[in-house]
Amino acid sequence: MSAATTPWARRPEKAPDEPPLFLHELIAAAPAGARVVDAGCGPGSWNYADRPALAITGFDIKFPPGPPPRAAHVGVVRADLARTPLEDGAFDLTICHYVLEHVTELRACRDELARITRPGGTLYVAVPRAAAFDDRLYRFAGYFAKVALMKFGKRIEHQQRFDLAMLKALFAERGLTLEALARVPAGFSWMNDPRTKPLQGPFTDAVAFADGDATLVAKVPTTPADPAAGLVDALGELVAAGVPPEGVRLIVHGTTIATNALITGRTARVVLLTTEGFRDVLGYRAGTRPHLYDLEVSRPAELVRRRDRIEVHERVSGQGDVLTALTPEEIERAVSEVADRGPEAVAVSFLFSYLADGHERAVGEALARRLPGVPVSLSSEVAREFREYPRTATTALNAALRPVVGRYLLRARSGLEGIGLPSSFLVMQSSGGSVPAERADREAHRLILSGPAAGVTGAVALGARYGLDRLVSLDMGGTSLDVCLVREGELPMSAVQVVDGHPILAPAVDVVAVGAGGGSIARVDAAGALKVGPQSAGADPGPAAYGLGGKDPTVTDAQVVVGALGEGAPLAGRVALDRAAADEAVSMVGAPLGLDLDAAAEGVIAVATAHMVGALRRVSIERGVDPRGYTLAAFGGAGPLHAGRLLRELGFAGVVIPTHPGLFSAAGLVSADLRLDESQTVLEVLLPAAREGFAAWYADAGRRVIDRLRQDGMPRTRIRLLGSADCRYLGQGYELNVPLRGLTERHLAAMAPAFHELHAATYGHAALQDPIEVVTLRLSAFGAPARPEPALIETGGRKPGRAALSGDRPILLPGGRRPEPVPVYRREALRAGNRLTGPAVVEEMDSVTLVLPGQRADVDRFGSLWLREERA
Repeated sequence: MSAATTPWARRPEKAPDEPPLFLHELIAAAPAGARVVDAGCGPGSWNYADRPALAITGFDIKFPPGPPPRAAHVGVVRADLARTPLEDGAFDLTICHYVLEHVTELRACRDELARITRPGGTLYVAVPRAAAFDDRLYRFAGYFAKVALMKFGKRIEHQQRFDLAMLKALFAERGLTLEALARVPAGFSWMNDPRTKPLQGPFTDAVAFADGDATLVAKVPTTPADPAAGLVDALGELVAAGVPPEGVRLIVHGTTIATNALITGRTARVVLLTTEGFRDVLGYRAGTRPHLYDLEVSRPAELVRRRDRIEVHERVSGQGDVLTALTPEEIERAVSEVADRGPEAVAVSFLFSYLADGHERAVGEALARRLPGVPVSLSSEVAREFREYPRTATTALNAALRPVVGRYLLRARSGLEGIGLPSSFLVMQSSGGSVPAERADREAHRLILSGPAAGVTGAVALGARYGLDRLVSLDMGGTSLDVCLVREGELPMSAVQVVDGHPILAPAVDVVAVGAGGGSIARVDAAGALKVGPQSAGADPGPAAYGLGGKDPTVTDAQVVVGALGEGAPLAGRVALDRAAADEAVSMVGAPLGLDLDAAAEGVIAVATAHMVGALRRVSIERGVDPRGYTLAAFGGAGPLHAGRLLRELGFAGVVIPTHPGLFSAAGLVSADLRLDESQTVLEVLLPAAREGFAAWYADAGRRVIDRLRQDGMPRTRIRLLGSADCRYLGQGYELNVPLRGLTERHLAAMAPAFHELHAATYGHAALQDPIEVVTLRLSAFGAPARPEPALIETGGRKPGRAALSGDRPILLPGGRRPEPVPVYRREALRAGNRLTGPAVVEEMDSVTLVLPGQRADVDRFGSLWLREERA
């Protein structure tokens, strides 16, 4: 085959220089005798069996969760090439990005390429995912091309960007020709192409709103190797469904990128600079034992290796006075030592720098000059609060996450540009507020609980729509259950969050999470008791009913057995449930307990429900709150399915199930304000003379955050400030956060009685004569972007129309002896004013709602379902 031959030259319907749109088009247009090798893609691979003459191979390879074994991927490449020998003059190779992301042994990949590439040959690189935009080479193809070039001795930096012309020139230098790139149009999803095998995995949700118009939704597989590709795919589907890119005013994104990096340990390598004598703060932690009587308790992994912690000769007192000056010579020594270690990020946390930050700023400036491009996190910028371990841990975490989050956001912005959407977007923080993506990587530690916070933010907005200020949000997905109590219509906040054993000084929505999701695994323990969770089948292989190889019985399998989830009913339009596989799995817990299949399934659901009730009690009854005065907002893919049981168990005033509950967290992102938070530890007794200084700090901090929000394009009229202060009685070890009605000295005069009242409500007593110590001042700024008005649905009668009823199916209801036929309704066909009397099932693309006997479900003008007990 001649190197000058282009595989698309013979296609009359395309311009000579236009790449083929799809991989199968590239294959179809390839010269006679060309070979294409598919190297596989994690759990499943694309299978082009319609062109067997081209010796196309597809593999369905299953790997455990996490990075696949690198030897397996190299072996796949080798096995494919052995079965499909390549001609001497050229080779065609389609290799998925999953291989190159996870084959950390790059030499093995290079050796394979050395064996099959020859100078003078032609390299055809096809991209089996999203688009190469304009002249910009899509990065997955770029990765492979760079690996190929390495074989010929070309050193290429990991983050170097390439366009097509540049890559062709690099190949030409080494006697190679780069000819073809497969390109996918914006909005195309491989899940919807009948010529490909569907990939299963966690889903990326996207929701588009327009004023008074219909809501468009998309649910696509997440791409673990590059989550930004999943985001672009989801938004691309919305564009393909009719969202005009030029009309998009606002994009808000919730992400688990920081959470996953922290939990899996895939963070950047950090070097920590700390005050002399405090090298082991991260090792000593808080000096407490998580389990007092456990002599073999596992300690969380230290955030920075001890050999990467460098002591600096400097010292500031607890009053902010310089005791040991930081000299230029000491700065040079410390910076040189950091540079010698070649870190990906640097953290600086000096003693009492929250009071005097001059030393940290001097070191930070020197590091920026010596190590351009390496992110530097200063504790005086990340967390101006006391307690050395939490502050140092927060700074180290921010440093470790910044390169991860930064790379992700860079890829996301490039991907959005590629499908014509604005590259400027907002990212949800743990606090339930959003921040521009351009700044999110600087405060990466604030993104840890981005996902759960979005759901609670949406629930608060949902309550505001209906005038409800007392809500309990319940977000039940495939792995966990997140619940949150909302009082007076405000997000409940915690100043400190703990993730994977590490404290983080950043405001976060106060969410209680338990391992009770649809994928929670049921088992019988050694004592013969039925247990459910916290282990989960996850997305791969998932519940047995998904038909992806899962064998363990899960809550989802139990719901399939009782009939609440119908056999063959599609989930998210892709997965058809397998009743036989669910029966086989659930029987595994029934046999040891002497239970028949139905009883075993009902037992699994009952135990899972008990876990849910326990979580709801923790945020309500155990905090002195009667849930009967609250409305339950149930969402997530599995939340509506269990809402009727929880309504009956805890006696909520009612349950509201929003439209598209499985995508409600994505919808909740649009409800979020821009939010900035400032804090400052002061440790002063609350006396009249101190209030002037407090008011001055609030005034200065207020000006700073308002200026930043206005730089983000937020009008002053849409900005509001909310202040609070952490207070305690002098001598106490822990404090309570006291909300302030204003930020002037006059408002601060009410701080003392407010603290006494809060202390009495929390602990049952107040010491009215004891002095109060103000520990930390806090200020939050909120900017409210313009939001679309929610769409209204058509009005109907009390009885649903005939089009809404899709049939009935037998369901074993709670307390029933045998399955009985239950009507099944299509939610999209329900109209405002419709009432369903239980038992009934409501199905939709992303969730299923079960209405129990003795309950009713009413449809309101926004399309929400309201579950209530008939007696109410």
